[in-house]
Amino acid sequence: LATTIGGQRRVVLVAVPTDLGASAIGPTVTFGVLGLIGIILILATVTTIAVGQALRPVERMRRQIEGASVWRPVPVLEVPAGRDELTVLAQTLNGLLERLRRTDASRRAFVADAGHELRSPLATIRILVDRLAKERTPEERRIVANRARAEVERLALLVDDLLTLASADQQEPSLSTVEVDLDD
Repeated sequence: LATTIGGQRRVVLVAVPTDLGASAIGPTVTFGVLGLIGIILILATVTTIAVGQALRPVERMRRQIEGASVWRPVPVLEVPAGRDELTVLAQTLNGLLERLRRTDASRRAFVADAGHELRSPLATIRILVDRLAKERTPEERRIVANRARAEVERLALLVDDLLTLASADQQEPSLSTVEVDLDD
């Protein structure tokens, strides 16, 4: 403001201290940091809840599979509605479980058949040994011993076949292919 007093020109200056701007930045930064921390906490909470909701079907499948055992097979898994990755995962697991059920049924049938096949020669050998224990002529003993030996060889072949199958199950079989001319 300029004015003239007593013939002299006088200028009055009004100023604002610069410390006022610097002092306003401090609270602004503090409020900004606190707001950012609040937003991060809210986002973390929402994300945790959303991920928990999204993975609930996976946890349900995990519990179903965890409860399975040899005596209590896994039921068919619930397939979530939709066409997303969880649906595909549930369908894939159901396919795997079905293949495992078929494999287990085949294994059980094989074990039952193998037991029956092993029992037959053993029963025959038992009868032949009982016949040898009775008084027989040397010729009859020779005939019975030869039949018993044949049954023991049959039993040994069955056991060898079982051992071959067991070792094939433990390692991946190596197959070699050779072209064969069927006309020849």
